[in-house]
Amino acid sequence: MRVVLKNIWRILLSIALLVSLWMTYRVAFEVYHFFHFSQDVKIDVDEWEIVRNNRDQYRILAKYHYHVGGKSYHKKYIFHHISFVNEESARFFLEKYQGKNWVAWYIPNHPEYSMLERELSLRMILESLIVWVIYIYFWRLRIYVERMKRIDS
Repeated sequence: MRVVLKNIWRILLSIALLVSLWMTYRVAFEVYHFFHFSQDVKIDVDEWEIVRNNRDQYRILAKYHYHVGGKSYHKKYIFHHISFVNEESARFFLEKYQGKNWVAWYIPNHPEYSMLERELSLRMILESLIVWVIYIYFWRLRIYVERMKRIDS
């Protein structure tokens, strides 16, 4: 019985560690993009579209172009931080934001890479920290339980 419980602890801690590492990777990826896409340029949006993904959600696609260093770049961008459950709500968003003046964020050394959303998600950072706190809690709890078993023996 003790061997089974010990293995369950190991499995649960391993899963918690993997989730923590995965969430930390996501946060690191967001931070990387936030700081590397540091230059902005005014863009002209050529076309807006509503696209449906494979999870029955709707997203906004913008086809745009911009000029940096005498070169013209034509790009497509899907807004990843916002999705809609139906096409009507996506159209409402589209009507609201079509007239807005947009800028593209690009990497100074590689202006061919650009994005329209440059956000650092505080929510993702907090979720990652919470998961790490939970992992450390259960890791320490395992150590505590093992110590108590030694004292009782």
